Amino acid sequence: MDQPVRIDKERALIGTSGTISAGPDRPVFGPSRVAIDDIDQLPVPDMEIYRRYPFVQRQTTLSFAVGRGVMENTHAGFSIGLPELARRFNPVVRRHSPGEGIRRVLLALRRRPRQLRVAFRDDSLLLDRESWLPEFLERYAAEVGLP
Repeated sequence: MDQPVRIDKERALIGTSGTISAGPDRPVFGPSRVAIDDIDQLPVPDMEIYRRYPFVQRQTTLSFAVGRGVMENTHAGFSIGLPELARRFNPVVRRHSPGEGIRRVLLALRRRPRQLRVAFRDDSLLLDRESWLPEFLERYAAEVGLP
């Protein structure tokens, strides 16, 4: 897998994987994203570009998602309800393994030590209540412990 490019300015996004940007005379299409079966293999998103904004620097709640790989991919939302989410995504719900989810939460908290709580903005977090969720919650309580 190619190494991710660190993005320091928004203009560096033009032409990156999975983007479409306005060019001087036509749209600039970045290469298509490659499907990855094991989302634990995805690089950790570099969200540091947002830390320069004062309102982000003052935040004390870490927003996080473990389902389908990225926080922005929560398009279904909670308004449709868990039965509809299960119908749409089971058995294809892709999420980080419990261990990788915890590792990424801890990494984000080390990068942003002001965080006092974690808000899971994840429309598929509760879909596997028999195996994935109990393991994740047990490890979260033991290793992270924030509300």
